[in-house]
Amino acid sequence: MRDNLLTFHKTIHGYRHLQEEIPCQDSSTSFTAEDQYQIISVADGHGDPACHRSDRGSSFAVEVAEKCLRDFASAILSGDMLFELPRQRAECIQQLTNTIVSKWNGAVRNDLLQDEVTEDDFKEAGRYEEAYKKGERLEHLYGTTLIAALRVKDYLILIHQGDGRCDVFYADGSVDQPIPWDERCQGSTTTSMCDKDVFTRIRSKVIDLNEKDVVACFIGSDGVEDSYYENEENQQGTHRFYMDLICKIHECGISGFDSYLNEMLPEFSKSGSTDDVSVAGIVDMTKTEELLVVYRSKVAEYDRHESLRISLEGAKAKVVSMTRKHGILSERITKEKSELERVQTAYHSV
Repeated sequence: MRDNLLTFHKTIHGYRHLQEEIPCQDSSTSFTAEDQYQIISVADGHGDPACHRSDRGSSFAVEVAEKCLRDFASAILSGDMLFELPRQRAECIQQLTNTIVSKWNGAVRNDLLQDEVTEDDFKEAGRYEEAYKKGERLEHLYGTTLIAALRVKDYLILIHQGDGRCDVFYADGSVDQPIPWDERCQGSTTTSMCDKDVFTRIRSKVIDLNEKDVVACFIGSDGVEDSYYENEENQQGTHRFYMDLICKIHECGISGFDSYLNEMLPEFSKSGSTDDVSVAGIVDMTKTEELLVVYRSKVAEYDRHESLRISLEGAKAKVVSMTRKHGILSERITKEKSELERVQTAYHSV
């Protein structure tokens, strides 16, 4: 950690995956080069049975991203890369993402040479079975998302393919998700490192830290966002999660934070999405400390709102239940009344 910048990552095996004996399909990394730059990355391998090597795919993705971002940072710091003007930045980022995708595909090819496709790979291939048998689209076996961030000099560089989210916190107390969202990521559908158009569709964002003072950057797999009710539209649940994480970093201290994540994240998965969960972050400990009052207030406000929502949903469910019971009782009374009238009529006619 330098200049009070904490860099961390954590991946835990999801509750449902543990119960169903499915391998953890998430991967994450973090790296800091003393006082020069910081890197974080997260990848989420696809749960589609046709992608049953996705745990390897996610591991390849974070490893490749970290290596490429290290080289990228070194080039910026040495002056070998022109990065001052917007056009220069765009060209450099395009080269970076092309390199990451190419090296990920190279890692996949190397793995296929060491572990060739067998009949077991065809069993649940679905619509990809014929292609797999022809030796085509084999990278789909390793399908995964990728989010990565590099903080170097006066820049925060973000890249993203697939779902998951990147939350960036600013010195004015605000938070947003600056990487453009891919509208093709809806529900259980996501874009992937194995897509044919990944070279042109992978997303990126460069933030000039002289223009926007970033105090923290977090990235996470969709096991985080999917744990919050009605979160997709405004991502308030995701923001709440990372605000609380900042508070916990300061409460636990750097030495205790890893233990906190080891205890909290498995329970978070169990009570939330039940999916694998990966988080990684770059946090300015000095600047975020100045904002703890703001974050704690917003976390408490979100929790109060959720408590009221749950109470209201419970009340609504009770009303529905009581209404249903009332309808059943009313129907029973009507039938009993009808039967009584029939018996009375029969009695008086004797």
